[in-house]
Amino acid sequence: MKERQLPFGQLPLLQIDGLEIVQSQSIVRYLARRSNLNGKTPEDEVKCEMIAETIKDLLPLLCGAPFARINSKEAFDKHLISMKEKWLFIGSRLEAVLKANGGNYLVGESLTYSDILTAHAVTWYVEECGPEVVIDMPNLVKLQNTVIALRGVNGFIRSSAWYPIGDKKYVDQVCRVLDRKI
Repeated sequence: MKERQLPFGQLPLLQIDGLEIVQSQSIVRYLARRSNLNGKTPEDEVKCEMIAETIKDLLPLLCGAPFARINSKEAFDKHLISMKEKWLFIGSRLEAVLKANGGNYLVGESLTYSDILTAHAVTWYVEECGPEVVIDMPNLVKLQNTVIALRGVNGFIRSSAWYPIGDKKYVDQVCRVLDRKI
């Protein structure tokens, strides 16, 4: 798409219900409201938003991992240390929230988009850092398994739309699309 075709000149763009929505968090919140995954009360909604923003704080490290991996072993090892430190801090707090809420969901008594985002982050961290990063987080592992078992999520993971951990081919493609050099 040409930049001038985009409402604010940037991606991602979701065209749905006659709307053109940009900014990933706006898209996530719209879809959560549309599918009743944003909590049952205004208090639940804000709790979901806090968790979503917390997960968003993990994204720079997660998204940077493929680039650090192809840079050098030393760069990737240093990046992994940073990832694990950040995860230990945030993951332990998410584990405590789950435990305090009964162990099934982060907010309320049913699935919310904050659970889905968290399960995705758990999956990504395990893929990048190994299963030891969740060894002391049984509630997060249970939540991850619950979300992955959902028919729609499981179908997506098994589809060709699912992308594995970024490798050199992925990094090259991102750099080409964004017209950037490493």
